[in-house]
Amino acid sequence: MDAKTAIIALTERGARGFFSSAKRTPADKLDWKPLDEGRSTLDQCQEVAFCPTWGSGILKHRGMDPNVDWEAAQAAAKQLTTVEACEAKFFELFEGLKAEIAAFPEAEMGESITLQWGTFTYMEIMEVPHWNVLYHWGQVNYIQTLYGDKEM
Repeated sequence: MDAKTAIIALTERGARGFFSSAKRTPADKLDWKPLDEGRSTLDQCQEVAFCPTWGSGILKHRGMDPNVDWEAAQAAAKQLTTVEACEAKFFELFEGLKAEIAAFPEAEMGESITLQWGTFTYMEIMEVPHWNVLYHWGQVNYIQTLYGDKEM
């Protein structure tokens, strides 16, 4: 299996696991925040829903997508009020990321790009949605233990 195929498969598998855990959150706990200051399960689902766009735009434009309106994207995320809606949006947007990864030339995957967050290879950019999904999967599972769900 080549790296691009692995990144796509691992991202999809991670997303399925993340949304599976989030769906086990009781409806009355979706907005629950640790210490009333942390991020809720729903808030994290809303972020994960749109994370495929981060990498796809950078891969397509070989830099930040000049057409992205970050405030509008955040507002659109907040309109997703269920885990299922977030999951559907993730997989809709994931199609675009998969296409950009598949089309990206292998020979350029090791080249670097400097963004406002640092310097990354294009392969690392392809991986961003994967690690974002895994990071939030762990957070959601931890939140569940804090409100008493030890069965997860």
